[in-house]
Amino acid sequence: YSDGAPGKFSYPSSGAVDGRGGVVVADRDNCRLRRVSASGVSTTAALGGMRPCDVAISSTGQIYATATDRKDGAHCIVALDERNRSRVVAGAFAERGVADGGGRDARFWLLYAVTAGPDGKLYLADGNRVRVWDPRTGIVETVAGHVDAGFRDGDVSEARFFTVRGIAVDASGTIYVSDFGNDRIRAIDLDKGRVRTVAGGAGDASTKEAAVGRDAAVAMPYSLVLDDHRGALYAGTGDDFIVAIDVPSVDERWRSKAAPVLLAFFLADRGRAFLAPSHQAPTAFRDDRRALNALAWLVENRGAPDLRIIVLAFAF
Repeated sequence: YSDGAPGKFSYPSSGAVDGRGGVVVADRDNCRLRRVSASGVSTTAALGGMRPCDVAISSTGQIYATATDRKDGAHCIVALDERNRSRVVAGAFAERGVADGGGRDARFWLLYAVTAGPDGKLYLADGNRVRVWDPRTGIVETVAGHVDAGFRDGDVSEARFFTVRGIAVDASGTIYVSDFGNDRIRAIDLDKGRVRTVAGGAGDASTKEAAVGRDAAVAMPYSLVLDDHRGALYAGTGDDFIVAIDVPSVDERWRSKAAPVLLAFFLADRGRAFLAPSHQAPTAFRDDRRALNALAWLVENRGAPDLRIIVLAFAF
């Protein structure tokens, strides 16, 4: 462990781009949230023995993390105050469960990922379920899935997942998840109350190039990031690929032409890379060699909203 340039980490498990030209990183085994910028690494908050697993930053700049006392999977949501002091706002540290409800009364089973939605809520990948926490009310709700693993598209009340490892939410409120155990990328439309498969399900054991939709093979997808300005959804897979999936764009400039996309991903380890779209990424990283030991750049995506799959080799 060390701050400065380039800084040292112990199992950096995830991170999120902040609004000040840096990346807030969950330094899991050091029990800290750290900030990486062009000037080096600094500690944002020590979590007092809690291991941060994933990080989300709201549109207002509020920093949240999921945390645990274990090696894998979190059981509570932690928020930082204006002095970067941490407090548990939902769930219970070191205690698993499946209960919905208010804040500290709710329980989480295995929180793998968290993201801040455009509505200010936190969306959570929790075991075989997709859940949401509203910071205004403090209420945790399950929006799709069941305690038991399985696979089923259709009505959200009947949908089944097998270990949700990644989650992203677009501007319209559509939730995308990486269904690790079912080798699929799924989408949840809460307005229609429906769950559908976006990509995967071909049955192959490895990720397959240039296939479309259900004919694609997406092996063990985990981390997920959405760039809906350009119309691209990215998933890291268990066999070391990054899959780019075309989705509807919210930016007219990208809807009718191919466009280069620059994607940053954090080199944590083979199962824990996090991804960040380039329109949010700090430009200083492109030329700063000290930061390049943590960030690498991946180029090339065609931005047409036809769910075409492009498989790109995962670089280490």
